[in-house]
Amino acid sequence: MNPLGVRRTCGGSAGGDAALVASKCVPLAIGFDFNGDIRYPAAFCGIYSMKPTEGRFSIHGLDPARKNRFQTFRNILPCIGPIAATVDDCLLAFKVQCSDKSNHLDPLQTPSVFDEKLFNSVYKKMEDAEEAVEGDMEQAEGGDGEE
Repeated sequence: MNPLGVRRTCGGSAGGDAALVASKCVPLAIGFDFNGDIRYPAAFCGIYSMKPTEGRFSIHGLDPARKNRFQTFRNILPCIGPIAATVDDCLLAFKVQCSDKSNHLDPLQTPSVFDEKLFNSVYKKMEDAEEAVEGDMEQAEGGDGEE
């Protein structure tokens, strides 16, 4: 059941996980995403999720989508990502996935390092762009752009 309304769906295969996170039963969940499997349920429940780049994290033990059913889908591999109540919680889960300890179970997986410096520089640019857009919107509405 969707915590935002009983007449709404949680959506997708990770809908239960998204509902649990949204209703604060669990702080976060880890799901696998073939084609929106964690992103749609998170959006339906008013929370956040993130699909990492395919191949960034080990999928050791997971099967391809639609195994032995449709030849077209045999090479679609899942991506493992977090579902969380806040963007910061998603980021924290992503950092944990990038830690050296998470790769020790799959020796064939190339370690994935989280570049804090790069992330901070991109995040700062996004904040600056958001502030510029807000200022432009205030000016367009007749405000002076300052609070």
